[in-house]
Amino acid sequence: MYVPQSVWRWKIAIYLFLAGMGAGSYISGVYANWIGNAFPGRVGIVLGIILVAVSTIFLISDLGVPGQFYLAFSKPGKSWISRGTWILTGFIIIGVIQIGLSVWPLQVIGTTGPVAAIIYALGVLFALATSLYTGLLIGVLPGRPFWYSPIIPMLFLISALSTGIGAFILLITILSILGQPFSIAQLFPLLESLARIDIVLIIAEALSIFLNLVIASKKA
Repeated sequence: MYVPQSVWRWKIAIYLFLAGMGAGSYISGVYANWIGNAFPGRVGIVLGIILVAVSTIFLISDLGVPGQFYLAFSKPGKSWISRGTWILTGFIIIGVIQIGLSVWPLQVIGTTGPVAAIIYALGVLFALATSLYTGLLIGVLPGRPFWYSPIIPMLFLISALSTGIGAFILLITILSILGQPFSIAQLFPLLESLARIDIVLIIAEALSIFLNLVIASKKA
């Protein structure tokens, strides 16, 4: 018999959705930049950083004493919540650095070359960690059969990438309609590529949900 949990409420749900979408948007932006769509790529990166930053507001406000949120940094060796706090912080810091590198006078460093490549790589790693860590957190709770599964972290990652692609496509399409320096025709190869990736992700997500339901039903 399943009993609904009552500890994590709507604020955590919004946090999970925005953080995952933000991480996926960031990775979509990096991918767009990698295949030669620099400006749309920057849009995806900025969108991802903003979404993850906003998500932390809901996370902090859900704390029993929001003013003491800094305590969440204190036990990264023992707590997944603490590790997640460091991951989110690291991701936002890297994102701010990336935005700064595209603004004069830091623009002289450029968005290409070894320095930029290292920052992009770190950003992708932190984005992946942002997507995965919540699944790792709830996936170690044996009292919740539906959550206590090795499939959950991968499901969170797939969902983050899929929703991130959707948000990225929506935003750059709106911007193109509003007359930004790219048109739908110019974006079509990128949109087609992202749509194909998303189809694969949706299929993988459906399979992951099915496998997780099978695993949970055997534990119930």
